[in-house]
Amino acid sequence: MKTRYWIIVLSAAVIAGALLSVWLLAGGDGGDVAGVYSDGALVYRIDVNDPLSPREYTVRHGDGWNIVAVDGDGVRVIAASCPDGLCVRQGHLRAGAPVVCLPNRLVIKWIIGGGEYDAVAGH
Repeated sequence: MKTRYWIIVLSAAVIAGALLSVWLLAGGDGGDVAGVYSDGALVYRIDVNDPLSPREYTVRHGDGWNIVAVDGDGVRVIAASCPDGLCVRQGHLRAGAPVVCLPNRLVIKWIIGGGEYDAVAGH
């Protein structure tokens, strides 16, 4: 009886963890404003729904560069000078999973609530 109880509890925890992982990593849209960071500094705020904003952005860091594009599916890196090209193969920005180019020190992630900061500390 006790063994069956713990098997059910453990199974429920594993299923809940799997569902949470799918929701966080493979979820749909993460927001409307994406932040493009170079070496930790915000260089572009991209409003995905703004038809007047540029559709391509070039981000340079030292001798390296990335071209970030906005299309109907979201934001992604379409070209990069990095040797491995992993950032290009990551595809579109999704909720919970930023696009990262380590050689060029580039990170693209959703800006939650349209603000620059993830949280605000009170007094």
